[in-house]
Amino acid sequence: MYYSIRGILIKKEAGLAVIEANGLAFQLTISDTTYTTLPIRGNECKLFTYLHVREDIMQLFGFNEGDEKELFLKLISLSGIGPKNAMNILSAISVYEFKKTILNGDINRLKSLPGIGPKTAKRLLLELKDKISDEELSGVISGNSLGVPDRQTADILAALESLGYRKSEVQRTTEKILSENPGISTEDCIRRILKSKNIN
Repeated sequence: MYYSIRGILIKKEAGLAVIEANGLAFQLTISDTTYTTLPIRGNECKLFTYLHVREDIMQLFGFNEGDEKELFLKLISLSGIGPKNAMNILSAISVYEFKKTILNGDINRLKSLPGIGPKTAKRLLLELKDKISDEELSGVISGNSLGVPDRQTADILAALESLGYRKSEVQRTTEKILSENPGISTEDCIRRILKSKNIN
């Protein structure tokens, strides 16, 4: 029903964001991952949304990235995984790492996620392999084949955040430069990102 919302961020705390748009204030449940990407209160903010409706409650969920929303929808489509469980999972693992875990059949990593026991981990692995598209999985494969260390990506994003950039502004550019330049140093990658006029 609601695809996204754009407005002024008037409140943020762990698990919660409030955005004012057109005179209305919308309270959204968010993951820890989305929380870390939110701007300072008083600034404009856009989140992708999902409205969960039950007989006794209507709850609006917010996501910084469309990929996070898509994975959330895949998770809640599985029996026994509700919205709260799905958000706990998304707070504990990135979308990329989760897809890589499914691709690698890493049961132990799945079991380490909040609320996921051995039986649920096996079921997640079996059912999500069918729900995650070949294109998504091939993207994970190509990322792995480049040999780009996750640590390097994290270091680059942390450095850029310390310079005042939001993670959401530079993550795609970072991943693009790393994928196109295997073996590039962290310092050179940061220089290219800073020179780029297409940070998004």
